[in-house]
Formats: sequence, C-alpha cells, structure tokens
Amino acid sequence: MIVTQKTANAVLGALKLARFDASGLKLMESSRDGFFNSFWAAVIIAPFFILFLALKWQSGFVEGDIVRYAVIEASVYIMSWVLFPLVMIEICKIFGWQKNYFAFGTARNWTVLVQNSLYLPIAMADVSGLIDITTSAPMLQVVFIYMLIYSWFVARGALGVSALAAVGVVVADLAVAIAINIPADMLLNG
Repeated sequence: MIVTQKTANAVLGALKLARFDASGLKLMESSRDGFFNSFWAAVIIAPFFILFLALKWQSGFVEGDIVRYAVIEASVYIMSWVLFPLVMIEICKIFGWQKNYFAFGTARNWTVLVQNSLYLPIAMADVSGLIDITTSAPMLQVVFIYMLIYSWFVARGALGVSALAAVGVVVADLAVAIAINIPADMLLNG
C-alpha cells in the first residue's frame, strides 16, 4: 500500500486525538470516501494482529485445529471492523446524528489503529512470555481504560454530542464487541 497524504493526515489526526486534541478531526476526510478509505486502517493493523494470533497459537493459548482457529479469528476481525459501523447507521438515524456519521466512522476507524498499536505490543509480549501476567494485566487494564476515554472523546467530538451520549456510543461499541467475541470464544473452546 502506498501511503497517501490523506492516509498520513488521518493517522496524524488519530494521534492528535490520542492526545485529546480535537483538531485531529480536521485532518481526517469526513466524507463518504474518507469513511470508506478509513478501512485501510484494518489493512494496516492486520499483519500485527496475525502475528499476535500466531504467537497465541504457538504459545499454546489455543488448542484444536489451526484452520478452525484461523477462520474464526479472521471472521471476528472482519466483523469487528464492519458490524459496529452498521449499528451506528441505525443509532445515528434514531438520534438524528446522520450528518456526522461519516466524520465519526472515519475518526473511529483511524483511532482503532492507534488503539491497537498500544494494545497489541503488550498482548504479544504477554502471550510470548516476554512479560508475565502480573506485569501485563495492569498494563492492559490501563490501556483499556485509556481506550475507553479516547473512544468517548472521539465520539463526542466527531458526532458533536453530549458527554452522556458519547458514553452511550462507547457502551454500544463494547456491546457489539462482546456480542462478536463471546460466540467466537465458545466456538474456539467448544
């Protein structure tokens, strides 16, 4: 993938948002095209996610057929990038936020890239045995809390909604993630 100026600006915008600088939103293309282009974030982070899954497999965190494991995890990855934006279409219709849907979707996708760049190194170090759970667990908890606040900040700014409404968006995002991951875990461990 050739990094375009728009992609570089979007990543820079996501990094600004990570510092709670709302001007990061101005660096992202908030149009329909910008929204669809923001799914390149999923492509950029995918090799690191695949490495994480391979480390999990190699370290014995997952048992069973590797093909089944790969298919389930690939399905979860794709659904995690697609399902919440689809849910947000309806949420935006219900609350009258449609005019800001593309701005939010674009910002969310690029900020998920930044969030994964924080989470995955710790998770990889944990599953590979480079750090033990007494070190990784608190680090992952801090990252998770930060990611919730970061997501709230992005929802509030990109949708132009109240603090409470932004909490609702973050809760909806978590609910979708849980709805995807619980059945996947059951399939992997069942």
